[in-house]
Amino acid sequence: MEPKKANDPDELGGWRINGRLGEGGFGTVYLSERGAQKAALKVIRQEFISEVDARDRLTIEAEVLSKLSDPYIGAILDSDLSGDTPWIATEFVNGPTLDEKVRYEGPLDEITWFNLAANIFHAIVTAHKMGITHKDIKPSNIILGETGTKLIDFGIAHISGQTKTLMFGDREGSTLFSSPEHFTPKSNPKMDVFSAAATLAFAGKGAGIWGGENDLQLMRSINDDEPNLSNLTENQIRFLRPLLEKNPSDRPTSLEAFQSALGYIEYLLGTSKKPTPIKRVRNLKTLLRSKSVMAGGAVSLIAVAAFAASNQNQSATNNFSQPQFTISPSSSPTPTPESSATPEITPSKPSKKLTEEEIRAAAECARLTNELKTNEAIIACEVAANAGDAASMNSLGYNYYVTLNKKTEGIAWYKKAAKAGSAVAMISRQFQQLGPKKPKPPGQPKSSSSRTSNFLPLPPSPEEKMLLAAKARNLDAKTRKINRSM
Repeated sequence: MEPKKANDPDELGGWRINGRLGEGGFGTVYLSERGAQKAALKVIRQEFISEVDARDRLTIEAEVLSKLSDPYIGAILDSDLSGDTPWIATEFVNGPTLDEKVRYEGPLDEITWFNLAANIFHAIVTAHKMGITHKDIKPSNIILGETGTKLIDFGIAHISGQTKTLMFGDREGSTLFSSPEHFTPKSNPKMDVFSAAATLAFAGKGAGIWGGENDLQLMRSINDDEPNLSNLTENQIRFLRPLLEKNPSDRPTSLEAFQSALGYIEYLLGTSKKPTPIKRVRNLKTLLRSKSVMAGGAVSLIAVAAFAASNQNQSATNNFSQPQFTISPSSSPTPTPESSATPEITPSKPSKKLTEEEIRAAAECARLTNELKTNEAIIACEVAANAGDAASMNSLGYNYYVTLNKKTEGIAWYKKAAKAGSAVAMISRQFQQLGPKKPKPPGQPKSSSSRTSNFLPLPPSPEEKMLLAAKARNLDAKTRKINRSM
């Protein structure tokens, strides 16, 4: 607490002002008391009293807090919004903010971190049930009090059906902990899930997860980059990744995040088994909008087909013609000069259905390969490929052969993809050119246009074009059926 300044009030509404707790964009927060009760009294600063936005923010906060009752949300005690000096009084929480705690003492240990996650999401669930989106979850708005964690400052909260919709160019919230939706005109409850995840990542590693030195660079990073989750534990990463999906429809709800945090607490206490990560459900429309990804510039329709075909295993009503195959990564021999001829492609029969986690891995494999995030892509691709997903095998071939220049591994995965039924590997004559290059006779000049030694994609023949077009039409028809059933 800081001492009062000369122009600070001595008393408001029967609350005696003892000192300053902090100052924000529009207001000042004082430590006050009335009898034996203490309060954090927020007052609009004199220079903003005539500003409509300042009064609106205080009014919104008072209205929101009057609707909420949660042990992890600072409760409202009193208010006067119509006087010359508008103010609200909320319960005083004695303790540092999360921002202060981490900056002065370092990241939280894992069990404390998951307890914090459960507390934060408990508060968010309560708000969301009342149709309230906080919109400004960040470390400085979380107090680690003597009586527990408290989420504070609902000044820019969105009340469903009541508050205004921002215009393009307007933005509310703190950039470092914003979600992609913060840069759009409309609010979405899942923006709180994203911001809470970014806040928790800061609490676990002591730094932000986005790159950039200004708001514009941070905004680009939030919308385009994968979060930097280094220095976090495996459990923390598994918990956070689904919460940081760019598309809000792909993120879990606040309730699912809360339940997941409780599961990890029980696991760390030794009372339950390790929880599975929250489902990262990527909708089909998101995948259909993705760029081309497969080796040799093949369109991502094949990846979508594999993803949708995997979904067939989960729903008897969605019938895709793309088969699922199971093949062990170690079952294909390393290519040798003797085996450089076109191999016989015989799809193996599936031994099991893909699990939901393996389906999500296939989708991640396509996305990460498309974004040239090779190391991350290989991890996701191997999960799906080892389960028999042909498109993921093909992506592994691309990542190894083209991106990492590991020819032997790339060729091996391409062969497995073709054997498992990959449309790209089976249709493209590129696969027929795989294998070690044959030595040229001495003195013969190298030809940059050699079709047999060049691994880059070859133009499809008319027959291949017709087959690709037929598969695309079939996929479009099946996709429409899936969209209607969603």
